[in-house]
Amino acid sequence: MAEEPEPGITIAETTVAYDQFRLDPHNYSDDGQEPSPVWESSERLRELVDKADPNVGDTDRKFLSEELQRQLRMLRVLVEFVKVTLAAKDKSVSLIVLLFPGEGRDNTGIKDLNDKVLGYKLTSEFVALRQQAIRDVFKDSGSGPGYVTSGQDYKSAFILARGKTGKDLAADLVLLDGKLREHLLTVLAKAEDEAKKAKDTKRLDAIRKLQKALKDKKYRFDFLVGMNTIGVAGKPLTQVLLLITEAVKGAGLARFAAKARQAKSGLGKGLGGGRGIETVPKGHDSRVREYVNGPFLRTAKAAEDIKDAVVKSNLNNVFINTVWTKAFAEVRTNIFLGTADMIRDVRKKLLEQPPATSGINFKLADQIELLEMWLVALNLIDFIKEFTAAEAFGPTLDTLHTAGMRALAKIEDPNRAPIDWPALTKLLTLDVQQQDPLSVLGTASEFQFYSRTSDFRQQIIFTFDVRDLGVDLMTYYEVATREIVFRAPSGTTLMRLTFRATDPIVLRKRFTHASIFEVFRKYHSKLAKDAQAQAHKAFGGAVAVGEPMPDFRSSVRVMLGGDEFFVSAHPLYAAHVHEIIRDLDAIVFDGDIPLNMRAGVAFSSAEPRKGARGPTQKRNNQIAHDRAMKLSGDSAGMLKQLERAHRRIELLIEKLEANEKKKGKAPGYRKRLAELRLLKKFARVQYLRPVPISDDLFGRLRRLLKAEDLKGAVATGTFELVDFDGTEVDVGKLLKRIQDLESAARRDVGLDNFRIDFPDVPPWVLKLINKISDFLDKIDEAEEKEKAKPKVATA
Repeated sequence: MAEEPEPGITIAETTVAYDQFRLDPHNYSDDGQEPSPVWESSERLRELVDKADPNVGDTDRKFLSEELQRQLRMLRVLVEFVKVTLAAKDKSVSLIVLLFPGEGRDNTGIKDLNDKVLGYKLTSEFVALRQQAIRDVFKDSGSGPGYVTSGQDYKSAFILARGKTGKDLAADLVLLDGKLREHLLTVLAKAEDEAKKAKDTKRLDAIRKLQKALKDKKYRFDFLVGMNTIGVAGKPLTQVLLLITEAVKGAGLARFAAKARQAKSGLGKGLGGGRGIETVPKGHDSRVREYVNGPFLRTAKAAEDIKDAVVKSNLNNVFINTVWTKAFAEVRTNIFLGTADMIRDVRKKLLEQPPATSGINFKLADQIELLEMWLVALNLIDFIKEFTAAEAFGPTLDTLHTAGMRALAKIEDPNRAPIDWPALTKLLTLDVQQQDPLSVLGTASEFQFYSRTSDFRQQIIFTFDVRDLGVDLMTYYEVATREIVFRAPSGTTLMRLTFRATDPIVLRKRFTHASIFEVFRKYHSKLAKDAQAQAHKAFGGAVAVGEPMPDFRSSVRVMLGGDEFFVSAHPLYAAHVHEIIRDLDAIVFDGDIPLNMRAGVAFSSAEPRKGARGPTQKRNNQIAHDRAMKLSGDSAGMLKQLERAHRRIELLIEKLEANEKKKGKAPGYRKRLAELRLLKKFARVQYLRPVPISDDLFGRLRRLLKAEDLKGAVATGTFELVDFDGTEVDVGKLLKRIQDLESAARRDVGLDNFRIDFPDVPPWVLKLINKISDFLDKIDEAEEKEKAKPKVATA
């Protein structure tokens, strides 16, 4: 076998949840001249759905099959699982999950390839080649031992296996490494030609560095592999869910094992070891871990063990955003949870070297190592989904996938059975409950957003980015992991706990989606003719508003992403943009939790070109709106520096409040901070000039936005900050006021910034924790009552 270097330390600590919009080259691109591929595929799917021809040809059937499987990610696994288990003699089946990281050794991660090496277009080409290589290696060999590749996307692959051992898998992964190496070298040659023509020396250096690494014919790629084997018994969907969730946990074990082996500190080595996952049998691949319940529970316990060790040491003092705070705060007696500030900065690799004068006796590298290892342990239960535990264990998910299996069978019928379009359309357009239309990024249903947005030359594009949703997710994982360690569950009980851990996120996203619709509905009723003047102003000229005004559902489209919501809206909403954002800011979920979203808004207009009609005009619309989506999303990111300044000043004020002699100064600082309204601003792009800007200006603005260069972006004349009250912000004056307030607060805090205090836990976080605990208690009581019921004998 090839030499086995460890997976790189930059593998994301989360095994599943990525920033999909900016990582998936299907949805994002680096070419302003061509829209992302999703626009064309969405138009194609819409045409098929609208036409509803029951006798479509083979090419369209293949496309529909792929789209249905994108919509229902587990569908192909379920179909093949049923086939394999019906044919299998030993009635056991394995699932292999390959997870490809965003960042990896030698810049082979998806994000690295997109941003540093290949660019989005060539990364998309490489991903397609990678997917074909997986199909070529992991293929059915007849009635004996073999594989069935059951589903792939840009970041993962599911492979069913029968009669295959860990040694077999290791040998096949060597074959896959070889094919990936050859494919990547081929695509790198194209990238090298592009970089030479563009005289992009930075990209050229990255390309040649990777080419040099790939000269090694035994090169091993940086991905994680989980494997799980179960005996077949029970409902197929439940069995498939168990296979998938436990295989993903296996990949999480592989990630933790790699992290533990890279530990340098004594604490890191001690806390990372002894979990039963340190080594693999001879002849197996070190990137692979098979799921076993005992080692999983011991590894999950590492999260509690690491937390306990950190809390009892100086390592619990973290220097974040230039202020000392705590890594873990006590929320109940002897119960500690990770602070949002710590989780945020560890995930983003922003922890800073403490001042030499602070007197803290620890190495920053040791602290980072332990906190990163803690996050990896929490992510053992990472399973991002769009359904709740109740839907998974009740009839909802089963009914949905049964309908999906019927639809797929008709689509793939070799005799071309007529397609049941009413049933298929429901599957492709409605939410998991099959009640309401829902566009979800990365699934077939996204066609509703993209294809209908491109019907219009002029649109307002909103990107709402939920602040710290990933941080909140870690809090749920922390509570769930504590419960799992305490109860030591296995099988479907563990799976239920895994699903419940993300239920609040699912419900919160659904609530946010509904709230966006309701706020826009409120302002739709106010779009009278007097709104046209403001629309004309915003779009820099006459706006084709249409007569009569479209009904509400035709005026707005909303798409749900990972932690983002995208809205394309009728130009007349220009009269109420700031009010819409202000109203959403005031809404809370479950009575306590703010929606907490940052917003970027882009005004988009594809002016008709001479002779442009039909498909040509639609193509122009796609290019303009694709650019606007990128700009609105990137501009929302510009607000992060204001949020960071707000939290930094807030941490300093908390230092004043903790000092009896200084706490009288705190209210004045709180008032001044509130007056800055740093969390009450949104970013606006192409206001007054929505006609596509030059390629040079578009590229320059995107670079400035990604670099969070606020002054530089404003200087382009196409970007501005706007207060929720609708007034444009003088950025220079705002930055000066922030600097003055922070300097004054830091001066008054003085040496107190070297004294470590427990930070206040926001009241809504405490309520959230209590609700989770109460929820778990109620479910435990219900389960105990169910167990206590007398069993009724059946014939």
